[in-house]
Amino acid sequence: MNDNLFEIEKNQNKNWNLFFLSFSILDKKQIVLINYSEKNCCSWAIEYTFKRALYDGRDDIFITQVKNKGEWINTHTFFKKELTYTLLELSIK
Repeated sequence: MNDNLFEIEKNQNKNWNLFFLSFSILDKKQIVLINYSEKNCCSWAIEYTFKRALYDGRDDIFITQVKNKGEWINTHTFFKKELTYTLLELSIK
């Protein structure tokens, strides 16, 4: 995928789901938790031991975090409208 295809899908598909795209980019062997809630505006979290990717479907915000001394700290925060495929890929790897 590239930024242009990502933009088309993001803007034209009402059922656009960042979860499946993010999941396809991540290393599945290292995942320790997956939480997906269709009831919660399709919000989700994919978690590793020391990092995670989150999507707040209600506010259309994508967040990546790292764990430091037991606390989750935001590393990247993007509103859906400003998120590109390149930013997504760089922020979750």
